[in-house]
Amino acid sequence: MDAFDAYPQDPERAFDRLTPAGKEHAFYTLVFEDNWPRQGDYDMNDLVVQFRQKEVLNAQGQVKELYIEGQIVARGAELHNAFAMEFTGVKAEALGDAAIALQGQSATLSAEKNQQYLVLNLLPDASKMAPGTPDCRFFNTQSHCPIQKAADFQFKLAFKNPQLPENMRLNPFIYRKDQRGHEVHLPNYPPTSLADVSLFGQGDDGSNPAQGRYCVTKNNLPWGLYIPDSWDHPEEGKQI
Repeated sequence: MDAFDAYPQDPERAFDRLTPAGKEHAFYTLVFEDNWPRQGDYDMNDLVVQFRQKEVLNAQGQVKELYIEGQIVARGAELHNAFAMEFTGVKAEALGDAAIALQGQSATLSAEKNQQYLVLNLLPDASKMAPGTPDCRFFNTQSHCPIQKAADFQFKLAFKNPQLPENMRLNPFIYRKDQRGHEVHLPNYPPTSLADVSLFGQGDDGSNPAQGRYCVTKNNLPWGLYIPDSWDHPEEGKQI
């Protein structure tokens, strides 16, 4: 028995790793602009999601389970967008169990079909989870509207076989609910197998797959950002 083992009675689990590192109650932020391949109003508030995650590792440092606690902080999109996660490097067959609770309503998750790597659709429609009101069509992006409570969700995943962290890159993205191939990723994160690659190079997009360049404008501006902390997102129509 290891005195520093977080699970001294469990031979398959040894310790936890938190992100943000060492901050149990802190969040990081993901933001997306959904007008890709056009720059649009560039207020970076079409979807604002805060996360914190816990990986459960075995004694060899392999990931056994993943827990994510998150919330939709803001939605400034007219479009109906879904939020998904690719586990780049992990095959769908590695998935054991996965489930998500959306504001207290639980659902089982399964791997998206016809993908090279494991993809899970976490939030099927951000507009339904973070709705507007008769007077305010968006969610926490308009200065004249009251602030609404963030829409919470919890996600958990267990692998059939533990995964090496270096072979499991989290690749979060949004896509249009009525147009699955229209994916928006963080800068230079690759698309999934279901992305419509004919959109590359259209409008303001400067993607070049041969150079590993994705979802950035010709002037290197992104359509998505990872911010390693909480973030005060811009109001509607105000460019960052």
